[in-house]
Amino acid sequence: TILRNSFDRIFIAAAIGTVAAGKYFIAYQVATVLTLVCSAVNQAWSPWLFQKLSTEKPEDRAEIMRVTYIVLAFFGVATVLLMIFGPYLVSVLAGGRFGNAGDLIVILAPASGLNGAYYLFTNHIFFSQRTEWLAMITVATAAIQTALTVVLVRAFGAQGAAYASLCGGLIYFIATWIAAERLVPMGWFDRLIHMRRNHARVSDDPHGRME
Repeated sequence: TILRNSFDRIFIAAAIGTVAAGKYFIAYQVATVLTLVCSAVNQAWSPWLFQKLSTEKPEDRAEIMRVTYIVLAFFGVATVLLMIFGPYLVSVLAGGRFGNAGDLIVILAPASGLNGAYYLFTNHIFFSQRTEWLAMITVATAAIQTALTVVLVRAFGAQGAAYASLCGGLIYFIATWIAAERLVPMGWFDRLIHMRRNHARVSDDPHGRME
């Protein structure tokens, strides 16, 4: 986690200079506010989640899924708001010298949102007590993001580091979700597949009927 969160700034400073690193750092700090909000939500949510998981009742599992989708929607809205208003916040905080750091927020905001959303599924792994899965995901994601940072910074400058962070966040989120489903089966993907099939049937049915 430390490698994922710090290597990009160190490499930017070494590869293209401290001014670019400063611009990236300011944008990153503003975007991190979203991750902190997600972390706070997770601290409030995790006791309820563990209690529901421990019952192993189908109705409790269904409730977990419903609430998770609602929280994910909230994180999504918060991400969009940060993408819209983040650049203005950066310009206020950084002034003229780093004002264009706001351009990076559009990329770093969804990266932070994904880093925060992963908390919703990492708790399932903690519940299963198979934390070695989480360690493997963290190490693999850090390695991939580090390699992407080196390649993309050389090609696109500080913006490349932001794209690498976004890719890392997406990989981290998806891998954690898959691992959580493997260790504590909830039927996440079964439901998504069922919804997709129903949508296809409705599209094919001239009367628009749904199962």
